[in-house]
Amino acid sequence: RRYLFAREISLLFRMEKPVELLVRCQAFVKTMYAIMLRGLRELTEDQQKERQRKAAMWVVQFSWDIKCASDYYFKRGTEGSNADSDDRSVDTFSSDLYSTQSQVGQSDEAVASKISELLEVARLLLMELGDANLDSNPLRVLQKQLPSDLSKPWPPWAPEKISSEDADGADWKTKKAKAPSCLQKGAMERQFLLENSLSSKDGFEEKYLELCAAIIKMSRKAKRRRFAARLQAEVGEYHLNKGDFQSAITCFKQVLKTYRLDQWDRCHFWRLFRLAFCQRTTAEPTEYLKTLVSCFSPRITSVAPEKALIA
Repeated sequence: RRYLFAREISLLFRMEKPVELLVRCQAFVKTMYAIMLRGLRELTEDQQKERQRKAAMWVVQFSWDIKCASDYYFKRGTEGSNADSDDRSVDTFSSDLYSTQSQVGQSDEAVASKISELLEVARLLLMELGDANLDSNPLRVLQKQLPSDLSKPWPPWAPEKISSEDADGADWKTKKAKAPSCLQKGAMERQFLLENSLSSKDGFEEKYLELCAAIIKMSRKAKRRRFAARLQAEVGEYHLNKGDFQSAITCFKQVLKTYRLDQWDRCHFWRLFRLAFCQRTTAEPTEYLKTLVSCFSPRITSVAPEKALIA
């Protein structure tokens, strides 16, 4: 199977049919994952867990390899039109990953759609790996429980205490270390996503966010903005929980644009509320007040809870 797959891929590369190539990759991942889990019932419980772990790790790494190859594909496609934007293929928070992507052709859109589907499967499997290999999956806990800041009153607003350094997000900017790129001097070096990712919670969270950034980027290229907004909102909640308000603000602002355009008023109100919480202690007073005013627009007040309107 692997030989036939390799020959197929080689021919499709020469025929320059990236979408067909990715369709074969999706089928290959599904088939190989099923093969790896054959005879699972005949094994002991520990052997079953180990087999499932290895199969999940293979799928995650294979999907990441495809994503890295796509970086080279999209980079070559944009070299002529925009040579200054080469680093957009690198999935770091120093790149403008969450901004609206430029117009892409139908072929590139289809390629990005297939890659985002593969990466989403990898994301779900990575979460399962975190459940199985860590004492407690911090991201799973964050998904299941209500945000901790909602269980207590907000601190009094003190705009005079907000320094210009906080407003500019200086502390956040120092955290934006550039991750290793899949592309090095025009050649492609393999990047192991799962390296040191299951040995500690911090390593797991870092790799999970890197994978989410790639999914969001590909989803935007594929014009799947609703899916990208949902995942980006989860990333924003993660940053908020960690106290990184500037990163959370960046995420929530982009999510709000999608919700407003699609008239998802309840989701729009919820994310406005979360954005206001972040801006309350970090943003300039004008930015914070602008968000508060948006919370009481006619469309929003029709779906807001009575308690929020009274407050």
